[in-house]
Amino acid sequence: MTEQVLFSVSENGVATITLNRPKALNSLSYDMLQPIGQKLKEWEHDERIALIVL
Repeated sequence: MTEQVLFSVSENGVATITLNRPKALNSLSYDMLQPIGQKLKEWEHDERIALIVL
């Protein structure tokens, strides 16, 4: 199964959250909120991250 949410961090401190549901026009679902919330909590304490793009 393809991941519905993709996470990445670039070398320059930009973290990206990508919604990967093209058939649903990349709409946000309830099931996507938990992994996004977990990743945001993780990134909150990561000093390498200066910006988060959704």
